[in-house]
Amino acid sequence: MTLKDSQNFIKNKTTVDKLLSYLPERKSEIVIEMGPGEGMITAPLSKIYEEGVVAIEVDKTLSEKLKETFCSNKNIKIKNQDFLQYKLPTSDFDVVANIPFNITTEVIKKITQETKLKTAILIMQKETGLRFVGLPHEKSSLISNILQIDYDLDFLTKISKNEFTPKPRVDACIISIKRKNKKIITKKEDFKDFLTLVFTKAKPLLKDALKSAFTKTQIHIICTKNKIKPDTHIRNITFTQWVSLFNVFETYSDKSVKTKTKGLYKKLLKEQSKLEKNHRSRKY
Repeated sequence: MTLKDSQNFIKNKTTVDKLLSYLPERKSEIVIEMGPGEGMITAPLSKIYEEGVVAIEVDKTLSEKLKETFCSNKNIKIKNQDFLQYKLPTSDFDVVANIPFNITTEVIKKITQETKLKTAILIMQKETGLRFVGLPHEKSSLISNILQIDYDLDFLTKISKNEFTPKPRVDACIISIKRKNKKIITKKEDFKDFLTLVFTKAKPLLKDALKSAFTKTQIHIICTKNKIKPDTHIRNITFTQWVSLFNVFETYSDKSVKTKTKGLYKKLLKEQSKLEKNHRSRKY
């Protein structure tokens, strides 16, 4: 593991305390810590999750040191493994992680796509965190809306780059991802396809982005009923508004359009996966 691909470790206990203060009152029995490094988060985490902490560290040297440090802690399991290859639990679990900046997207996809994730409290690059959380902290994005189907996301606080060693070039942040108590969308895959259709057309205004799904007259009626201006930028549309627009799409859009929309999100994921494999030549 090179310095370029390594973790930016937290320097002081105050930052760790702040991170752990955001953990929910009702926790899962198991918590997964990704990239424990030297164990600064692991020790206090094991006192909060007495049932078990699974700390996954890809660096063999660090992993061996962690095993020595926590050899007497029976509720801490150290695994020397690539987190992206780790098999997640089939029952509810939480995640606490100081994510290496270069694999943040892959990690988020892994823990949120068809898993039993209950709560994740994560440190990541500030700009990336804002992109995942979306409105009202940052402009809406495809990924922020996809995540909101199953999870509530929140930007919790900024962390100065000075709080890490080695010092990264940008500031970090803490965000939370919490599973929703009830389903908002019943046809999740169709909703994902609809969002993909809109966000990948390179047409920033709502009236233009919806042209492939509705007629001009329909767009006018839809915007009027939902109290949205037709020339609103799609990144200023809230998740709730997208749900309303999707419900109209399901009811009134032409069958041929729906057929063309089917499978768009999975196709996008496949294309992104190829790009990620090409660009990530080394493990973190």
